[in-house]
Amino acid sequence: MPTLCMPRLVLFRFCTFFSMLYLTCCLSIMLCVEILPHNVLSQEISIIHASFYLFAACFSCLWMYTVLQTG
Repeated sequence: MPTLCMPRLVLFRFCTFFSMLYLTCCLSIMLCVEILPHNVLSQEISIIHASFYLFAACFSCLWMYTVLQTG
């Protein structure tokens, strides 16, 4: 009987891709929430948080691309 055998590298790439995709989506949602402050005082803090989330999302995408290209 044929068995479904997945190489470790393919499985690793698959898991890495979807985990980074999930992380990027979560960070984008946080970015949208943080960029809409409730008052003027929290606006500066929200900009700092939003820039951090944007940096983390870009870093995640870059890391995901590097992992998928190098194998």
